[in-house]
Amino acid sequence: MMPIKPGNRQWLPLGSPACQREQAPAQARQPEPDTVVLNRSEALARAWQETPDVRPEQVVRAKALLMDDSYPNAEVVARIAGLMARRK
Repeated sequence: MMPIKPGNRQWLPLGSPACQREQAPAQARQPEPDTVVLNRSEALARAWQETPDVRPEQVVRAKALLMDDSYPNAEVVARIAGLMARRK
């Protein structure tokens, strides 16, 4: 049997006023869940608005690939053809 000392705070009844006093400051410090989610969604919306619709470096890369006769290579074409043939 485990001895319980009356002054031990670990054994306070959950509904006791002393237990509520100890928990109140910890609960007050936690941010509201809605506020955190709102801040994240606002940051995401801002980042989305600041992202350009077209990335010039990718346009240049795509044009270069279109001009390259070996792109895509024969292996890639064969794999894609095989995948398309199986979907029917």
